[in-house]
Amino acid sequence: MTSVLDEMYVEKSLIEPEVVFTSPKELVSSNSLTVAQKLDVLERWSRSLQDRIRATGEGMQPPAGQTADEAATIEAIGKAVKDLKTENCSS
Repeated sequence: MTSVLDEMYVEKSLIEPEVVFTSPKELVSSNSLTVAQKLDVLERWSRSLQDRIRATGEGMQPPAGQTADEAATIEAIGKAVKDLKTENCSS
């Protein structure tokens, strides 16, 4: 039986992963999400970061260092997706 707190954690993870997890690697290590949920969250997280970077290119100025941090997170997300898919195939 899942608790309301567990359900809220999963819901928050799906909507704002960057608030719940410090890194894509931490998300992958989570026991609260299924592999399919993890892949979905990673895809959303990546898209959100790409949108912010694109907005920066359109004249919106981010805080210092933010774009580089976001780009590094996008790379980490790509690695996390690859690791999840590899791990899932070998199970």
